[in-house]
Amino acid sequence: MRVLVADDAQTMAALVVEAVRLAGHEVVAVAPDAQTALGGVRELAPAAVILDGRLTGCVPELVAELIAAAPTVRIFVLAALGELALLRACGLAGAVGGLRRPLAAHEVAAALGR
Repeated sequence: MRVLVADDAQTMAALVVEAVRLAGHEVVAVAPDAQTALGGVRELAPAAVILDGRLTGCVPELVAELIAAAPTVRIFVLAALGELALLRACGLAGAVGGLRRPLAAHEVAAALGR
């Protein structure tokens, strides 16, 4: 599966990239901000996006924009355990799931394998 990772923290982005690759999937791009993520979805047509829930900008609105740009893209939001309101809002906007911080590679594999 082709995956775009959107995270403005280089260390976390590297961890997500490694987890995606360990799960046997291809990372097509790493986007450090919302606009780059949106452009990447339009240009690269990934099957999934792993989106940092703390990415600068309004994440639920970005989820809706990403889906509008590519209706079949599956979006997973990376969030801390206590960020349930964020996950709920992103789910209402169209995200298909959430991934917990700290990130576990087996959770990424399970999410992308759905």
